[in-house]
Amino acid sequence: MTKAVWRFMALSDLTNEITRDPSVFTGDEPAEMKTLEHVMKLIEDTISEVKNQAVQCLGQLTKILRDSHQDFVIEKLISLFNGKDDELRDVAGLALKTVVTNIPENIVGRACSKVGPRLLRQLQTPSTPPEAILEGLTILNILNTRVPDEVAKLEPKPITVFTQLLKHNRVAVRKRAIVTIAQFIPTSSPSVFGTVLRDYISPSWGSSIPLDRKVTAVQLVGAIARTSPQRIGPVVGETLPGLFSAISKDDGELKESCLQSLESLVLRCPQEVTPSLNQIINSALEYIKFDPNYAADDDEDEDEEMAEVDDDDDDDGAADA
Repeated sequence: MTKAVWRFMALSDLTNEITRDPSVFTGDEPAEMKTLEHVMKLIEDTISEVKNQAVQCLGQLTKILRDSHQDFVIEKLISLFNGKDDELRDVAGLALKTVVTNIPENIVGRACSKVGPRLLRQLQTPSTPPEAILEGLTILNILNTRVPDEVAKLEPKPITVFTQLLKHNRVAVRKRAIVTIAQFIPTSSPSVFGTVLRDYISPSWGSSIPLDRKVTAVQLVGAIARTSPQRIGPVVGETLPGLFSAISKDDGELKESCLQSLESLVLRCPQEVTPSLNQIINSALEYIKFDPNYAADDDEDEDEEMAEVDDDDDDDGAADA
């Protein structure tokens, strides 16, 4: 067997042993640290299978490590995640997700205070690759699920960072930011939603606003309606005019996003949308006939007809000759 296979098997055996007996390192701190150092070293292995197995092993180790050793893991992973090596950054991101998911409840708050600020600052850095932004948002979302009170204390303010990402030039980043904001709002103070409404959603309805920003704002309204109807319900009256204005624009994706958001509002905020229900129904009836390919089909038909006319003219010319 190759050395890579031996490394993989050793990690697999260690993972199984920890799962079987979580007390395997009890009373032997040096052995725990030495084992941990080896596992962390293998996260930087040249073989992908070995790296992935090291991440899985770290997930089990995290459940039983001493507090000081947890700090060592977090510091090392953050260093790799902030590095220049794309492959190592991807593995470190996966490992950080594994760690913050499995770390014990009594120390996850401390982990949040170490990981959170660095991730937020990285998300604010213009040179951060989109892939790292996506991983960072996912990690922060996991932390918010586990310790929302600790996440709310982080600096820079998470919601400020997330709303800035709604303007990112990559669609995938904007969509992940929408999901993250929608997941944050239910566990945040009402002022957080007020900030999103005031600073991003409301200004997005203007006639001079680009279509991609309108699409993002509309999708954000729908996402918040699905996760926090109690927050968006009181402001449905001031949100619907923007949706009705946006749906009239000549853009298929924007129309579809508006209809989906209107559907979410009807399902999640039925009482609040009642005064506008007829207008919502009329919009649905109008655009149920909308086919974004219809105009293109007409153009193709016209092209075919013109081609037939040209062929007839050519035939007539040949006959005259």
